Amino acid sequence: IFWKQNGLNNMNLYNYYMQMRQEFINKIRSTSGYLDKYGLHSSADAINGMWLNKSETNYLFSKWYNDSINICSFSPFNMFYIAQSIGILNEMDYLLAALDLCWGDSVRLGATTFWEVYSPQWNHFLSK
Repeated sequence: IFWKQNGLNNMNLYNYYMQMRQEFINKIRSTSGYLDKYGLHSSADAINGMWLNKSETNYLFSKWYNDSINICSFSPFNMFYIAQSIGILNEMDYLLAALDLCWGDSVRLGATTFWEVYSPQWNHFLSK
């Protein structure tokens, strides 16, 4: 627990924030069709926040993460958060495939850092 690891050991404050967190989660879940309002990036944020249950993560994964057209963020930096969420779900085959699709070609074209923007479709004319 963060509080104990950092020497704070303030369980009252910890309990207060955990109760507040649960109230926000309950409020989100009380909204009809709340998962349908999530896109790829908000799905990644929710998964990274580790507050979704298994059926919620399965729904978002099947809706957003099986789409090879949209899995790559237009900003390669933001792909990190998508990759992190795939790792949290322990979908390592998907993670490796997504990283190769989204970052692999830029690395093969000589990138040593994230490019500001990039799309795998650009390879058709960049490599010529």
